[in-house]
Amino acid sequence: MPELIGTISAQPSTNAYVSAVLVKVPPHITKLLIHIVEKNVNAITYKVLGQSRTSGTAEELLAPKAIAKAGSDWQTLEDAWLYVDVQIITTVNPNHGSVDVDILGA
Repeated sequence: MPELIGTISAQPSTNAYVSAVLVKVPPHITKLLIHIVEKNVNAITYKVLGQSRTSGTAEELLAPKAIAKAGSDWQTLEDAWLYVDVQIITTVNPNHGSVDVDILGA
């Protein structure tokens, strides 16, 4: 059964990338589901960074991807990640968006 390991509600975007949710992934979790919902405010762009449990190196796991106003997206990740950081940025300056983010693990 998947478990919720990170969540944020109504996180606003800015003109620079900001961490919407940063989680330390429990050692028994090897699969992640990331679900992002834009709160009908304005379009955002997100990316996902992670730190490998084995090498300790931080890297971009998912390249920047846009979500339209009132849109949503989900992504899956597999591997032993120590940290996962979902970051968001405003797509169209100066109109900020707002998102809910859930990270589930199994």
